[in-house]
Amino acid sequence: MTKIKTKKKTDSTQRTQKQEKLSVPRKEEIIDPHLEGLSASQEKKEKIDPYSQLIHEPKRLYIIVGVILLVFALLFGMGFFLKKPLNISSLDDLHELNFQGELDPEQGYIHDGFSFVKYGGTWHTRFLRMTNNQTYQVELRYGPRDIGDIPLRGDYELIPRQFNSTFVTFDPTGDNLSHIALAAADVSGNLAGVLQVYPVAACTKNETRGCLDRPVVRCGAPGVPVIYLKETPVASIEQQGSCLIIAGKELDIVKAVDRWLLAMYGMMK
Repeated sequence: MTKIKTKKKTDSTQRTQKQEKLSVPRKEEIIDPHLEGLSASQEKKEKIDPYSQLIHEPKRLYIIVGVILLVFALLFGMGFFLKKPLNISSLDDLHELNFQGELDPEQGYIHDGFSFVKYGGTWHTRFLRMTNNQTYQVELRYGPRDIGDIPLRGDYELIPRQFNSTFVTFDPTGDNLSHIALAAADVSGNLAGVLQVYPVAACTKNETRGCLDRPVVRCGAPGVPVIYLKETPVASIEQQGSCLIIAGKELDIVKAVDRWLLAMYGMMK
């Protein structure tokens, strides 16, 4: 009797343990839905360097570059990217483009019907001289817009009209001889090359080595043509008898020379 009861008790215990095992929920039933599909390999996956990803995905790189270019195009205008380069092989091409309105104002403009274009750091223009029916190309350091306020007084055409040579004089003890030398070179080059007047270098006094073998010439001698490059605070051009005084300080005297030349060529009055 005792053995039978023990066996029954053992069977009952086994059935109870089986029921307890069955009542334990399955593994998938306790998984957070937000973690579904996440594997251990994904959790340990290394982060990708964005630059490395762009290198391995060039299509994305092209898209980003395209967007950057689009932003700059919108900021600065499509003309910055789409503007065709000017086909320039000579100064004549520049003048033609200037008459067509194809140049920026800083590169070229029309003044009183004459074309002024900037090339190589200087301004260039051209005109037809009626006395010999010849076209001249003229190089200037300044255009009409830069020198229009410099006054002209008297008969500034007297020397080129009446004389075939003239003295070009200056004070050798002046303060800004580098600008005087620049002005003298511009005057002499245009006198000889365009106006057909032979320039003779002179000084107002013989006090420096450069003037030892130069004529000493001042304004005032009757009938003696003189172009006097004079240092003064205010730029001007003035005729006094047979003397033409081109005056100014530093670069202003260079501007005054160009102002006189443009008047002589009939481009500014």
